[in-house]
Amino acid sequence: MKIGSGMQSVSRAASRYLPEPATGGVGLFKDFMQKALGVASTAANPMSAAAGNLGQFERLLEMQLQAQMEMQTVSMVSNIQKAEHDTKMASIRNMRVN
Repeated sequence: MKIGSGMQSVSRAASRYLPEPATGGVGLFKDFMQKALGVASTAANPMSAAAGNLGQFERLLEMQLQAQMEMQTVSMVSNIQKAEHDTKMASIRNMRVN
């Protein structure tokens, strides 16, 4: 996996969570009514709502695991590059001392 592709997929996933306006330009009352309708439909059929929430929860867990794996990969590559850099710098420092 390339580092760039991992970062691109993380940025694509994160773009869905960018802040959006609270209202869609139609008014606060319409937003309130849509929320109330959602609550009423959830109360009318709690089993399907629970199943839907479980599916969303599983998707969020999968996304979180994928993001953690990408972060571990980036961290590993960063640590390897730092070790290589430190090794090269140590030989340069030894040349300066002698």
